[in-house]
Amino acid sequence: MKPYTQVERLIMMLSWFSSGRRYTSAQLFDRFDSRVHIRTIQRDLKTLQDADVKLKWRGLAGNEREWWLEKQFSSNLTLPVGMNEYLSALIMKDALKVFKGTQVEDSALKLVQEIDQMLPDDLFDELESIQISDVFENIDRGMYDYSAYSTVIQQLIVAITKQRKSQVKYLRPHSKHARTYEIEPRKIVQFNGAIYVDVYYRSRDSFITLALHRIQELKILEEKFHDQPKYDSTTVRRGRFGLFPADKIETIELKFSKEIAYHIDNRHWGDSQEISTDKHGNLILKMKIGVTPELVSWILSWGKYCTILHPASVSENIQDYY
Repeated sequence: MKPYTQVERLIMMLSWFSSGRRYTSAQLFDRFDSRVHIRTIQRDLKTLQDADVKLKWRGLAGNEREWWLEKQFSSNLTLPVGMNEYLSALIMKDALKVFKGTQVEDSALKLVQEIDQMLPDDLFDELESIQISDVFENIDRGMYDYSAYSTVIQQLIVAITKQRKSQVKYLRPHSKHARTYEIEPRKIVQFNGAIYVDVYYRSRDSFITLALHRIQELKILEEKFHDQPKYDSTTVRRGRFGLFPADKIETIELKFSKEIAYHIDNRHWGDSQEISTDKHGNLILKMKIGVTPELVSWILSWGKYCTILHPASVSENIQDYY
């Protein structure tokens, strides 16, 4: 294998340092896949220093040194972009289809355009013949159109990042008139082609989930909220099959026919799930979960291929939802 030239080595080292990481000579030796002698690496580090590159170091045990770039200097360096990085950026942009027509999409497009400017000439020529649709496609039927909610989305981002209390005019399901609430927005959530926001409703001392498309008006207040109680999405969603809570958590046991078992296996349905098979090859899914319309709808969607083993009350009460 052809050895690196000094110019190649220096450029590679600068790109690694520009990420903000710190390296010892031994760690740089590993980054070079052991193809560059440690003494050569040490000479290259000295060369960078002599060239007035703002390279700092501190002594470690055994005469080893740890090197890094000053933040001000590293911020002026452009990170190299390869095929994988560029395609990953395009895939992430395409995965944001639910934000189509909003400022979030505009920002994602701007980011990709900035990455375009960082492409090496040879990679740019190679990508000329590649469309992201040839590599990746995000199919999500039934997505809401949030183009009219761009301002609300940006307000929520500000409220969350600045920890600002907000006043929301919200139309609850099956209600004819919207009501106004004071909330503390904590996290924006994308779920099944729709956008929601987890908020803390201090008047009831509880975290609740609001649908973005039901927000008629949002006003950011001057008062900041403190982060207690601490928001933790895992805790908030514990025992939920989807987004919304149930009055009661039960141990549910379902049997899926072996013909469709592969649709269930190797997927995450709940934090407490246990998956096994019976002697006939049918799949058994057991988990502690809240019985909600979301869960019932999912069970019924499997038709004759899903049998409720436990509890009997779920089978008896399933008609209450339909």
